[in-house]
Amino acid sequence: MTEGVLVTPRAKEAAERISRILSGPLTEQINQLRREAEVLRDKNVFRGATANAFDTYAQEADASLSKTVQSLEEFRQKTQQIMEMILQY
Repeated sequence: MTEGVLVTPRAKEAAERISRILSGPLTEQINQLRREAEVLRDKNVFRGATANAFDTYAQEADASLSKTVQSLEEFRQKTQQIMEMILQY
C-alpha cells in the first residue's frame, strides 16, 4: 500500500524558513563567537581570576559550539532533499 503525501502551506513555510536559516550566516556567527572567545582566552590579552573563570566557561562552550556546528551541517545535508521535495508541492 502506498502512502499519500500531505504538504500543507504551513509545511512549505517551515521548510522555506529552515532552508534559509541553514543556508544563512548561523554557522559563521557561531564560528565568529568561538574566535572572539579565543581572543579572551589568550593570557596575553586577558588574565586574572575573572579571566580564569571565563576560560573555564569558554572551553566548555567551545566544545558544545563545535558540536553544534557539526550537527547543523549534518542536519542540512541530510534534510536538503526533503526540504526541496516539500517546496516542489
